[in-house]
Amino acid sequence: MVQRSSVGEVRSLRSLIVDALVILSVIAQSPRAGSKPVQGNRGDEYLALIEDSVQKLADKLAEIYPSECDADDPEPCGLCTQDECRPLNGSPVCANVTRNPRCNAYYPGCPSSIRVTRERSGLAYPRESIDALPDRAQTRTICRTQGLDATFMELFERNPHFADYYVGFPDGTRRSYPGREEADENSLYSCTSYDCRKRPWYNSAISNQNHLVILVDSRKVPLDPSFTESGDTLSLAKQYAKALLDTVYYEDRINVVPFDSNPKAKALKSSSVVVGFNDTDPQNHAELTGLRRKIDEILPAEDDVRLTSSNLTSGLQEALGLFAAAETADKMTKNVIVFTNGDILHDEALNETLDEISSSLVRLFIFSIKSSKSTDENLQILSALADRTRGIHVTLASTRNPLYQIRSYFGYQALMQKLSGRSMPFWTPAYADYYDIGKIITVTVPAFSTTVPTRFIGVAAIDVLYMEIGDIKNDFQRALYNRPSQKGVIDKMIFDSTRPYEDEFGDSCIDLTTDASAMAMCKTEKQIDPTQNFLDRLCCDNCAGSESKPRLWIYVVSIVSGVLILSLVGISVCVYVKRRSPAPKIETDSSLHDGSSQGILPRQDSGKAAKRMVNDNMQGGTPHRIHQTLSRLCVEKLPEPNAKL
Repeated sequence: MVQRSSVGEVRSLRSLIVDALVILSVIAQSPRAGSKPVQGNRGDEYLALIEDSVQKLADKLAEIYPSECDADDPEPCGLCTQDECRPLNGSPVCANVTRNPRCNAYYPGCPSSIRVTRERSGLAYPRESIDALPDRAQTRTICRTQGLDATFMELFERNPHFADYYVGFPDGTRRSYPGREEADENSLYSCTSYDCRKRPWYNSAISNQNHLVILVDSRKVPLDPSFTESGDTLSLAKQYAKALLDTVYYEDRINVVPFDSNPKAKALKSSSVVVGFNDTDPQNHAELTGLRRKIDEILPAEDDVRLTSSNLTSGLQEALGLFAAAETADKMTKNVIVFTNGDILHDEALNETLDEISSSLVRLFIFSIKSSKSTDENLQILSALADRTRGIHVTLASTRNPLYQIRSYFGYQALMQKLSGRSMPFWTPAYADYYDIGKIITVTVPAFSTTVPTRFIGVAAIDVLYMEIGDIKNDFQRALYNRPSQKGVIDKMIFDSTRPYEDEFGDSCIDLTTDASAMAMCKTEKQIDPTQNFLDRLCCDNCAGSESKPRLWIYVVSIVSGVLILSLVGISVCVYVKRRSPAPKIETDSSLHDGSSQGILPRQDSGKAAKRMVNDNMQGGTPHRIHQTLSRLCVEKLPEPNAKL
């Protein structure tokens, strides 16, 4: 007879099966291949990781950005750059995120994801329409910063949570990683309107607490024929003034003073407006609405521009009064920006006022708008006035990209912030993302040239999405709150040792043609209207993203693997039992008796029966008794561990 397994052997088999099931469960619940860990670092470790990453990004930007012109430099744009305002090219993937407000509203109940490309970064630049080409300065930035992609990828892989990495530049361009499409026609702001110079992360990086007074020459003079657009100096000055309102930051102060030939000028506001922080729409400064409206209402001076000159002294004296009235005058940088047609009354009163400007630690920026008044004599006078205060004079000859035309002001702001001793990297308060992906907090570092340390290049930044760091959010916020920080201080020594400079590098370094501008940005590979079905593309086509699918495949593979494991366990049991079981005992003729009803062969048929049994097994007939017993053992229920055997 076949020997049965002992209780210990059965328990051993059961343990083997349980272990196999545990392994199967672990496989089924493991994260998808190549994914980042679900659990992030502790808050202080994550804070250190992000700050180290943004500093590395700023260092790389300073390294790859050229500081001198090279006549032998090859064509800068070897590859085109992905346009954030167009559908993604290449092989985009769907990154799983904790929450995506737009997609969660569009596809209720679906997993949160966002379509991105990890093959390259994307770029946005301000323009009037999606087909408008980047200007010369923007094209140069687009081409020169393609080398950041490798650094972007390296830093992104270090982060256990989804985050955006990007750099912004004085010409308004922003290169970001991972690349994604943002042509949402329903967004509060359009993709083509994105201008990094108006965003809180950019301005927080380059600006120490600032008090700015803008002087607008209200004497209306036609623009010089060299302008491609028609217009007058007053209209253009008002355009520049309103553009500057978009570049202020939290706790800055700002005011506007029109001036003409009259001896007394009056500010549009009795006291400078204190800028607040709008966390739901940080680009919208409601407190500046009245000031913006008053700028539009500035009327041309009634005096005859042919007979009189503008009285700059009156405007500067009004600005000095505004600075003195400010409660925090000694803690802020003080700057005056003048927009004029170029014809300024230069007398002794003006010289005395300029000396007072300098002794009050006020920096003077004079931007003359090229017109019929822009004679060589007038331009020389303006340059002399600026030099007297260690300021700067620049002639404006274009209406395109106005903030870039006055970049010397922003470069000076960044330099003063760098020298002030303010802690870096700098963290903004939490605010709503431009493209409505939720509340973010941004860490920023300004980048300066490695060969010309005073030359401001741009701002490196990383967004931390609070909803992506849920398990360490409180710990992270505590670490950020306890982080040592120091506000910058501008004293006389720093003020006297610095002055603005006219950065002509962006205009003269590379002679880029219109063809280069047209080739800088990639065209859409497929003929797709960027504004059609945008959310379907962004949200991974009904939540079936290419990175979400592998998770389903893992479950399928896990189930199949489990079945195979159980099959192997079953086979192992059978083999184990077979090897442990002795051969069946063949009874002799003397032990046989007539018991056919019980399956026992009669004595007289024993020889024939034995022979028939062997033949049947060899020819595929009735199985041998050991095979029958083994089959029953493999399919019948195993006895309970405590059952009596």
